[in-house]
Amino acid sequence: TEDMDFSVLITISNGCEVEETMHIKVYQDVPVPVLEDSVFFCYGESIDVHASGADDIEWFPTNHISPNTGGIVEISTSTSQWYYADFTNACGTVRDSVYLSVIQFEALAGSDTTVCPGEQVLLWAEGGETYTWYPAQTVASSTSSHTIATPFESTIYSVMVVDEYGCEDEAEVKVDLFPFPYVNAGSDFFGFVGDEVQLNATGSGIGGSYNWSPDLHLSCSECPNPMVFAPNTTTYQVVYTDANGCKATDEVLVSFEGLIYVPNTFTPDGNEHNNVFLVQGGNIEKFEILIFNRWGELLFESHDINKGWDGTYGGKICPDGTYVWKIKIEDIDGKEQVLVGHVNLIR
Repeated sequence: TEDMDFSVLITISNGCEVEETMHIKVYQDVPVPVLEDSVFFCYGESIDVHASGADDIEWFPTNHISPNTGGIVEISTSTSQWYYADFTNACGTVRDSVYLSVIQFEALAGSDTTVCPGEQVLLWAEGGETYTWYPAQTVASSTSSHTIATPFESTIYSVMVVDEYGCEDEAEVKVDLFPFPYVNAGSDFFGFVGDEVQLNATGSGIGGSYNWSPDLHLSCSECPNPMVFAPNTTTYQVVYTDANGCKATDEVLVSFEGLIYVPNTFTPDGNEHNNVFLVQGGNIEKFEILIFNRWGELLFESHDINKGWDGTYGGKICPDGTYVWKIKIEDIDGKEQVLVGHVNLIR
């Protein structure tokens, strides 16, 4: 009624003895199978299935299984199906089953797209538990289902997606770049207040739109070549949007910096030419001139740029010689300058 070992001692005619032992196993009942009800594995792979509860286990059907007997078998079916096992001992046979569930997992990712250089694009993937994007250098997060990419060139982004069962699948998204746009706002302008300034922007490609800012003192802000009537120095920026919606910017300076010309000689000899030492300039808001002799004595002072020195002091004619002048100006942009030089008086 229980497992036992039986031994037998055999003595042959020459007195030699031989002993043998036999183990008798007693089964109390039919087998009790130990086998999972279902097993999950990834499509295209194989899995080891374990069973116990009997010394003799036979599997069927025999397709995609190796071997078809024993407690450990390898199954590589490509479709979900039932497999059966007969567990047999001396008391009988008991059949059990396991369902092989093949996970046909497919990763999903966003559609291919084309964007402007430097523009960000949303990448997304679905269907899994974990995600890994590469190349990772130009994505905000390489392990998120949704991430932001900023490609520097046309790039194929791949994402490896793993589901809850550890099955993997890869998907791709191609991000192409439109050509780089370009715009030239033209050369900087230096002139006098009241000048009509012609701006002229040139963008790359055919078509496109222009937008100038600030939208001040312009004949139009949405054309490539507006006229400017600015009262002071201004930097204008143009934004060019090409036919693909890509943008480029450039700037142009319209400058009314204070300009001044100081002659180095005058001849107050009573004729019709060059009798007055007169400074000329433009874009000047405030003006002051001081003229000194060689001993530092102030001979002439004026705050009117249109008023010149006639070469006299205190009603008397100054002699020939070199005189020092000092000029202070403030232009219409509030920029101040102090200039020092000399002028030759020749009669």
